[in-house]
Parts: sequence; structure tokens; C-alpha cells
Amino acid sequence: MSNVKQNKAFVKKMNKLDSKIPSVNLSRQWLFALKNTRKSFGSGSKTGKWCIFLDESVVDSAWKKITEGTENGNLGEAAKVSTKLQSISYDNVYLICVYTQDFNDKVEILRVRESLRDLGFIDPIKYKRDIDTRNGIDQYIYTV
Repeated sequence: MSNVKQNKAFVKKMNKLDSKIPSVNLSRQWLFALKNTRKSFGSGSKTGKWCIFLDESVVDSAWKKITEGTENGNLGEAAKVSTKLQSISYDNVYLICVYTQDFNDKVEILRVRESLRDLGFIDPIKYKRDIDTRNGIDQYIYTV
């Protein structure tokens, strides 16, 4: 193989490693999206998230919708998606989390759920408190 072909193959591989496309990213476990008014997001004692489990065949298009909805303020404060690197350990099932600030704010939680429904996420999904995740508790407080 010529050096030019080797260089092209290397560049293509590196692009996949750090892609913003979940199904091909092999450089990190999660990709993130933030509401356009935020510079960062950290999980707090009241933070919760909608958990959407998806197949590899639909994760990229779903993430595009979630990213746009999060950035323009129609969804929660932030979102993340597992990448190929992470999903390999979970039978190629991907997880998208859409965060809200306060798991006690049922109005906001349901507003975000309705916005997700408007984006096409019509199957039942589950809502989980981050504190439960940090404590290793596999418990959801809503399934809608």
C-alpha cells in the first residue's frame, strides 16, 4: 500500500475515533449536548434524567434530534449519549440521557417528556434520579 493510501486510511480511522456520531466514536464513552445558555453541566443532588435505550440502527438520528432539542432549549439542561466504545460492553445497546435540574419538579419532568414525544420518542421511557445512579441503585421513579 502506498504512503498516500496509508495516510488516508489513518485519517479516516482517526476521524472515526473522535466522531460526533455515537455509533462510530471509539475515543470516548459519552458525547454531550448542552442547552445553549449553559457553558457546563454537572449532576447535582436533585438532578434526574430520562433514559432512552436504543439500537445502533437508530441512535445516530435520535442523537441528532436530542442534540438540537437540548441546544435550543426545548428539552432539559443537558443530554448525553453512549458511544460505540461504551456500547460494545452492553450488546450494542446505546443510552441517551436527557437531564432535568430537579427530580421533584414534576411539571418540568413531564414537559421534557412531552417534548421528547414531539421529537418521535413515543415508546415508554424511564426517569431516574442521578443520586440513585451514583449510589448504584437501579430504580426509576417514572415510566411514561
